[in-house]
This record gives sequence, C-alpha cells and structure tokens, in this order.
Amino acid sequence: NAHTGKVSATEYAQANLTAANPKTTQKNDSEFLFGNGLKEFTSSNFNQPVLLGKILTKPNAASSPEWTYVAFNAGTYNRWHSHKTGQVLIATDGVGYHQIKGEKPQVLRPGDVVFCPPGVIHWHGAAPDSKFAHITVNPEDTHAVIWYEFPEYAVSTIKYN
Repeated sequence: NAHTGKVSATEYAQANLTAANPKTTQKNDSEFLFGNGLKEFTSSNFNQPVLLGKILTKPNAASSPEWTYVAFNAGTYNRWHSHKTGQVLIATDGVGYHQIKGEKPQVLRPGDVVFCPPGVIHWHGAAPDSKFAHITVNPEDTHAVIWYEFPEYAVSTIKYN
C-alpha cells in the first residue's frame, strides 16, 4: 500500500503469481548458470579456449568492480599468474581447481569462494572430466596480470572425488 508502506495479502499473492509466470522469467539456454551471451576467447594463457561474459560492467550504480564470467570446458585451465590487486573467484558450475603456488590444489564446487591476494601466483581451471565456471572480480580498474608457465604436472592427476 502506498500510504502505509505495507503489502496487502492480495498484493503479495499477485506479486507471487507474476514472479512465477514463465512468460516473465528470463530463460537461459546455456549449460552454464550465466551462459547467455558468452563469447569464445582464445589465448595462449589458457590450454584451450574459454567462454567469457560480463555479469556486471563499469560504471554501475553499486560502484562495484566488473564481474566477469569465465566458463571452462572439461580439462581447460590457465597458466600460473598473479594479479596486481588480487582476485576473487566465485564457483558457479561443475568442478574446478584453484592452486596457489607452493600449496596443494583446492577443489572448487558451486558456491565456493576463493580470494587470491595481490601478487600471489596461482592458477585455476576445470577438472579433466567436468565443465567448470566461475565469476571473477578484480578489485580495481588497473587490473594488471603477470602470466607464467603452465602448471608443471598433469592436471589430470589431481583427485577431487
């Protein structure tokens, strides 16, 4: 109600019907959670092409950094690398890995969140038999990445079951 700020039972029921109406719900035809609008990206910093999309661009009302969605086919991963301002990864699909140099690989499943501090060398990617996707957030616009070699051992040897 505009005068009291409260929602009546009738208004609430109508709101639920509207939200549940399939005609008003956005459809995602992709196998990935945020898959609509993904574009293939090929780089020597990945062992295979990945799919990229923007979830949140700059500028935005929240003054947030960009949120980029990265989708990996099974067995796809990137080189060791570091970010000037660090990086946040939010796993959304499949099974993947993240490893900080000198530490054991970490298994990532949907809902897992990783923070890699500024200048820390790490890699991430999909398990050999699972697609994987994550949201990446880099704290500043001056996002500089330094790339190194690919992981020294076969990623297929990592056990995640």
